[in-house]
This record gives sequence, C-alpha cells and structure tokens, in this order.
Amino acid sequence: MLRRYVLPEIVGTVLAVAAASALHRTSPYAAAWAGSIAEGIGYYGTLLWRDTRGHRGAGRLRALVRQVPGTLVEFGTAEALDTLLVRPALMYAGPVLVGDATLGVVAGKLAADLVFYLLVFGGRLARLRLEAGSEAEAVQDLQDRVARPAARALIGAAVTVGEEQDHVVDAGDDVGPAGLLRRLP
Repeated sequence: MLRRYVLPEIVGTVLAVAAASALHRTSPYAAAWAGSIAEGIGYYGTLLWRDTRGHRGAGRLRALVRQVPGTLVEFGTAEALDTLLVRPALMYAGPVLVGDATLGVVAGKLAADLVFYLLVFGGRLARLRLEAGSEAEAVQDLQDRVARPAARALIGAAVTVGEEQDHVVDAGDDVGPAGLLRRLP
C-alpha cells in the first residue's frame, strides 16, 4: 500500500521545494502557499496519471473520471485540512524555525506529511471498503496488501492470521523462519 504514495511524494516534494524556494525571499507567506499548491499539483497529477496510465485518448479521460469518487473518499478530508491549514502553517514555520529556506520547507513538509498520512490511511480503508463492497473484504484486502508482506519483510517470520492461530507445532514441523514463512496464507 505504501508503494502507492512514494512516486507522488517525490514529485510533490521536488515541486514544493522549487516553488517555495523561488518565492521565499519575496514573501514567506507566498512561499508557503506556493509550495503547498505546487506539491498538491505534483502529488495528485502523478497519482492520477499512474492510476490511468494504461488507457489512451478518450479511454484515459473516462478512467480519470472513474477515479475521482474514490480519490475524494481516500484523500478528501486529509487534503482539505492539509491544504487550507496544516501544510501552509508548517511550511511557513519550518524556514522561520530552522533559519534556512530549503531545509525549513523540507522540515515543514515532512511534518505536514505525517499529519496528512495519519488521515489518509483512514480514507484508504474507506475507499477499499467502497470499492470492495464490504468492510470485511476491505480489511482482507489490507491484510493481503500490507500485513502479510510487512510480516515477511520486517520480521522474517509469520504473523498468523485467522484459522492458522490454532496451528500446533508438530515434531516434524520446520519451526524456523523459513518454515513460518511457508505457512503464511
């Protein structure tokens, strides 16, 4: 799930720093707003481009239109708070507190990202629920996309889910990390 946000973050960050740095000497307020707006354009432009990249011409426009409701569910609340309050305030405060325009914008952006993603993850679950048709399917989808791969990657051992919690280790079982990973659903 986190892979979904990496490329948009990179593009948004580059545009935010460029826009804010270009305007910081004229007005820190203008720089904060410009950085916030440029980041949003880069972020959502990249996200929607990637979500519709398999389509061409009019098909791409239709795919884009189909993405709008889910995108609003996933990002709407987080983006409204982020754009109107959190990000401009933190991107203004960053350079003031740090004393350097570029480093301050990056610090403010990272702080704003933390608040943003805390809200986005709830929106992502709501979007998956909407698209899957039920909460149970959305939770299962999150487990499939996030929990199991994270368990494999981070701890190299199984996090048992559902019925596998009742598994009793037999004398012939391979109980090391490799054996545990083989039992993951």
